[in-house]
Order: sequence, then structure tokens, then C-alpha cells
Amino acid sequence: MNKDDCSIVDSHGVCHQRVTDYQVPLSDYSLLKVEGPDAETFLQGQTTCDMRQLQVGKVLNGAYCDSKGRVLGDFQAVKLTSAVIVLRMQTSLCDTMLKTLSQYSVFSKVDLQMDHSSYHLWGVVGPQAATIIADILGACPQGQWASVQQEAMVITQLDQQGQRFECWLPVAQAQPYEAALAAQLPVLPVQTWALLNIEAGIAEITDKTSGLFIPQMLGYHSNGRVSFSKGCYTGQEVVARMQYRGTLKRRLYRAEVAAADVVSGASLYAEHTTSAVGHVVSAVRIAS
Repeated sequence: MNKDDCSIVDSHGVCHQRVTDYQVPLSDYSLLKVEGPDAETFLQGQTTCDMRQLQVGKVLNGAYCDSKGRVLGDFQAVKLTSAVIVLRMQTSLCDTMLKTLSQYSVFSKVDLQMDHSSYHLWGVVGPQAATIIADILGACPQGQWASVQQEAMVITQLDQQGQRFECWLPVAQAQPYEAALAAQLPVLPVQTWALLNIEAGIAEITDKTSGLFIPQMLGYHSNGRVSFSKGCYTGQEVVARMQYRGTLKRRLYRAEVAAADVVSGASLYAEHTTSAVGHVVSAVRIAS
């Protein structure tokens, strides 16, 4: 794969021709809102990242583990106000994450609720992405994981090169912005976003892979999703033991395979073996 170009992926998940600048509806994602005076403290005790580092204008990536250190879900955290933190995650994880976190929220002054309708989420990609976003939306962040929040919009730069952005557009204001973006950028299927994540080595959890991996298997210990200095959180003892005393036997790899269908969560086997040697985290079909 050539990361300098970007693939058109059809509705069947098959990659065809290449384009340079485009947009992708992030319809596979939803938002979990954590609101209240204890929002930061509550999430600090539940998630792998150091929520004290989260601030307006800078997003934070993290995960939530079970007591065995297995990742139940990962997220991108955005602080809208001092009392409102929003976690962007795969929609398929929403029910599990909400139910699990709600078990502990009764001990804190927070309210948890899923938000499927307040924002339209879009990805904008390409060499001209920053210029187009600034012209149409009025501002654009500079720097990986930098975020601009204005008029209830949230715009985040996801990469170091400044060619991949995520835009949250409030539904009530979205139409004119979306029309202006559509006039300049083709709209590609959501599978394109998954392909970009694979090319970038980004592992995301879905309902098919929830509870299968510890953070180190997904590379979370080296990309900022896990803090080893923040203190206790659910699953912390297992994650820390693997980091300092364990031997990691399974890790994340990117591969291209010749197969009719490969799906998230599928077991992988070595030749002439009956025991799985690993699992597929995510997969996208590409044209031969």
C-alpha cells in the first residue's frame, strides 16, 4: 500500500482506484458523554490513559480494560468543558461500554449517556485537507492530536503530516458545511477509514474483538494509549506486570493475505495446527 495516495473502497469493502483528497462519513462511530464535576476523576480511575493530561484543544487516546487487563474498548477523548468529556468509540461497543462504566459511576458525581444524534462525524484526508478545512470550517488545528473547538464544532488532526483530520459537525449547523465540503471533496465509503487505520498501524476494538487482547498486544503501550505513571485503574496490575515482568508472545502485525473473506475477530492458524496463533483485529478487502 502507498500511504501517499488514498484508496477508493466500494460498498463491499473492495479497494479500487486512488484519489488524493476526499472525505469519509465516520458512521461506525458514536459518542459517549461523561458529564459532571467528577468526570475527569471518574475516568482517571477507569481508563488506561492519564486523564489529567486531557485539555481543551488537545485530544487523548485511551482504552478501558476488564479486571484481567483485556481491552473491552478504546476511545478518543475530547474535553468540551471542565465538566464534560466525550469519548468517541466504535458504535458496536456503545452498549457494553455504557453498561460497564455505569456500574462504577454511581460512586461519582457524573452522568453517562450515549450521543448518537448531536454530531455528524466526518474524516477529511489528503494533501489539501488542512487548507480546505480552514477555508470551509473557519479554522484548522496544527499538530498531531491538536484540536480546534469553535461554534460547537470539534476538528482534530490525527497524523503528524497534517493530511488526516476528524471533524465533528453539530447536526443543527452541519448542512451548509457538508454541502461546501461535498463541492470540493468526493465522499468515499467508511471502509476507507478502516484501511487508513490499518496502514497507519492503528488498532481499534469492535464488539467482535472486545475482551480478546491486552493493550500491549495492540501496541497501545507505545502509542500513548497507556500511561504507566498515572496510578491505579481497572486492569492496571495485569497491564503493568506484562510491561515490566512479562514476555509478550502476541503482538500487532500488518499483513496482506490471499483469502476470500477475512473478518474482525477471526482466529488465525499456522499450517497444520488446530490451536489459534492469533486473531484478526481489523481487515479490509482490496482489489488484486
